Amino acid sequence: MYWYTQQTFVVQWGSYLSSSFMCSNGGRQGGILSPIFINIYVDEQSCSLTDLKTGCNINNIFINHFMYADDTVLIAPSPVALQKLINCCLNFAKNNDMLFNTKKSVKKKS
Repeated sequence: MYWYTQQTFVVQWGSYLSSSFMCSNGGRQGGILSPIFINIYVDEQSCSLTDLKTGCNINNIFINHFMYADDTVLIAPSPVALQKLINCCLNFAKNNDMLFNTKKSVKKKS
């Protein structure tokens, strides 16, 4: 708890360092426990997505999402099904004070 409530940061630009500042949210990038903490935090979201029973069957395995650290991929057989999964994620985010990085969520050009 101390590690997350008392952390201070500086920004380095070349040989210059900023003044230190506090940061009270987010996981530590590269921290050995960070992947475990994020997995605990988003486990409820993973369960909620699975419970929707909306997704694809691949080799007789039901799949509608993959998660790794703080990244999530949604898999759906139709736009309507995808919207249902997105709504589930939006509800989880709203209830858990999370934000999505929309700059990372883009349609890939073919």
